[in-house]
Amino acid sequence: MSSSPPTLALHGDFRSSNRRVRLQQNDNLVKKLPDQLHHNVMVSIYPFSSSIYNSILLLF
Repeated sequence: MSSSPPTLALHGDFRSSNRRVRLQQNDNLVKKLPDQLHHNVMVSIYPFSSSIYNSILLLF
């Protein structure tokens, strides 16, 4: 496994860790987006759904 020279391994490690950091930042952005979308959907749907719920309660 450790047959490759240490310098090459270090260089590869450095590059992969940089990529990992970049991926993590993208991941955070991707995670924030659905949360925001979900929040917006809930805010826009909630009054509507509660009024439907109230009218259903009034019917029975």
